[in-house]
Amino acid sequence: MQPSDPFPIDRCSPRLKTAILAEFDGRSPTFQDILSVSPKQWMTVPGIGPSLLKELENITHSQPLVPQDDPSPKPDDAELIARLERFQRDLKKLQRDIQVLLGEAPLREADASGSDLH
Repeated sequence: MQPSDPFPIDRCSPRLKTAILAEFDGRSPTFQDILSVSPKQWMTVPGIGPSLLKELENITHSQPLVPQDDPSPKPDDAELIARLERFQRDLKKLQRDIQVLLGEAPLREADASGSDLH
């Protein structure tokens, strides 16, 4: 489970569900919302006593948190620039190939870049 995942409020007893929804102004909380309230703070919430706190802890601890790490590595700027330049070259080649197929004269380099427009 991710911290931003919705808390499974449907797994709570009616009394616990009522207390949680009251604490979060009727909004269904996320796991992060629930875990951001300390056990001491939960005990001050109207309707929460030791048995409901234990129920809440059982629900939260039955699903371990998984860090929100992105497993894919992020390319650095040099890699991104190299890819962009490669894509631009590929695009120009495709444009020339299409012009040849359509029987048009390939655009000059200045025309293709848009710098020689009148």
